[in-house]
Amino acid sequence: MVDNKYIYSEEIIEIIETRDPLVFREYVNNNYGNIVKIEFEDREKLIKSILIMSKQYSDFTFIGEDSYYQLNCYPRKYRSSGDIYLHAKYHDPEIKLKDVMRILFNISDLLFGQYCNEVDKRVFKIKTPEMLNLRDYYISGKEARDEYYLEFKDWENI
Repeated sequence: MVDNKYIYSEEIIEIIETRDPLVFREYVNNNYGNIVKIEFEDREKLIKSILIMSKQYSDFTFIGEDSYYQLNCYPRKYRSSGDIYLHAKYHDPEIKLKDVMRILFNISDLLFGQYCNEVDKRVFKIKTPEMLNLRDYYISGKEARDEYYLEFKDWENI
């Protein structure tokens, strides 16, 4: 018997993977400037860099055909796995959302996460010293379903 949660998750993952990538842009003299390039040695380092850079930079949807940018999210906000994937896709076009989900699971000890009711997604950021005593909702709430209809523990083997 096939578990329906995986059917739903596959459909959602396919939709996210068709979206335009996200990019970080410099903010100079009250204007958004160049795309910030991320140098990375492997995909785990790419994902960590995206999370670190999200503290400093706004991100934009990059619509390449039109060279148009649409603001997606401001700095210092949590990022969903979909947003993290769309950043990674810009730098590594062969990466898949499931790769990002597995990496997030594998580096979860470095992350603080929660389920955001505003966007109905599990969201993440790099832990900072002031977060160490806060309740980690994606770990303590790992039985809760996310936007993929999965529990966080399912991400390990997706």
